[in-house]
Amino acid sequence: MAFVVHGGAGKGKRDEKALDVLLKAAEIGLDYSLKGSTVDAVVEALYYLEESGLFNAGKGSVSNDAGFVEMDAGIFRGRDRAAGAVANLREGSAIRKALEVLNDGRHVLISYGGIVKKLGTGSEKLETIGAVSVTKDGDASAAASTGGIRGKRAGRIGDSAIPGAGFYALKEIGGTALTGIGEQNMRCLTAYRIVEKMKTNDPLKAIKTVFADVKGEIGQLNQGAIAADSRLRVAAYTTEEAMPVCLVKKDIRKCSFELGEGILL
Repeated sequence: MAFVVHGGAGKGKRDEKALDVLLKAAEIGLDYSLKGSTVDAVVEALYYLEESGLFNAGKGSVSNDAGFVEMDAGIFRGRDRAAGAVANLREGSAIRKALEVLNDGRHVLISYGGIVKKLGTGSEKLETIGAVSVTKDGDASAAASTGGIRGKRAGRIGDSAIPGAGFYALKEIGGTALTGIGEQNMRCLTAYRIVEKMKTNDPLKAIKTVFADVKGEIGQLNQGAIAADSRLRVAAYTTEEAMPVCLVKKDIRKCSFELGEGILL
């Protein structure tokens, strides 16, 4: 089994407590992966991070330009290409709401809103969160959750709600979850392309190759990604100053803010 989780790419913000919280989330994810449920693995790991308040997701979500929270989240189950996502959720857990959409099966993306206008918690949090789970039989799921860009226009939807943009997975190949400027990923379907590239490359090379292609196509690249493949290789890479990640499999545990040229285990 392999599991990897990230706490968002950014401009060098570091909180050592974040790595402890990420490691706990990764252990939760790995435990569910060992039980054979990749969806529960990514959902419960991200829910733990949402509840921590340390990240720009769940209780740590930042405000839009109208001063209140609108959260996005999504899940992709690789074995049957099932997906569930929510956008503009103003209270509660976005990742668990996304799971409700996936389990209901009628739709992929539900946009919320409504009367409740919960204030954001400020601008000092870390960023978007994401997770990928792969089992030894090749089952894979990926998920993302976010409060979105600080000061975004009310109603804006980011890549964490869009399958193939911010997260994607396929059985017997693997999965990926991204962080960074969501508009870049929506324009280029970055997550889908990384998973496709993993058919013939290890996860780290797949991320780097697709990122280079995206930069060539749109002239911009402010991104980070985690990935895991059916050979249980896990990877993390960012173009930004830092991205807290925890990668776990069997008896290997690696957590870090500094990714350098990337991590491949």
